[in-house]
Amino acid sequence: MKRITVRDSLGDGSSYSYVSGTLSSNPVIIFAQNPQSRSTSITNLIEELATQALAAEFPGIAPSAIRFFEYYSPEQNPLFVWQEVVFEDHTPREEDKGVLGKFAELLFGKPPPSAWILGRPHWRRPLSPTERSALEALVAGA
Repeated sequence: MKRITVRDSLGDGSSYSYVSGTLSSNPVIIFAQNPQSRSTSITNLIEELATQALAAEFPGIAPSAIRFFEYYSPEQNPLFVWQEVVFEDHTPREEDKGVLGKFAELLFGKPPPSAWILGRPHWRRPLSPTERSALEALVAGA
C-alpha cells in the first residue's frame, strides 16, 4: 500500500493508505481505512485523498476515467465494507506558468491538465461479487 499524508480536521498530519490498479481494464484507486487509526476517516477526507492520489498515480488522466473506492474492514463498518465514490466536480488545477509559459500556450495551445481538484462526492453501493473479489485481490496484493 502507498501512503498519503493529509492535515486532518484536528490539524495533525495523518497518513492514509491507498492502492491503484485496474478493474476490467479501467484504472482504479482504493482507499483503505486503517483499523487502528484515530484520525479523521477516509470518507471525511475523500476529496483531498482522491485529488492527491490521482495526481500521483494517473497524472494527465481525467478523473471521469478513474474509479475510486473506499474500503473499511467488516469490524469497522459491517454495513458498507466497499463503496464506490463518484465525483460530480473535477476542475483542472491551475499552475503558475509565468509569462513564457502563457505565451507558449497562446502559440501552441493549452496542454491537458496534469492535476485535478475533485469535489461533490457521491457513494454508490453495492458492488457486484466479481468487482468485490477483484478489488480484494488488489488490496491483498499491495
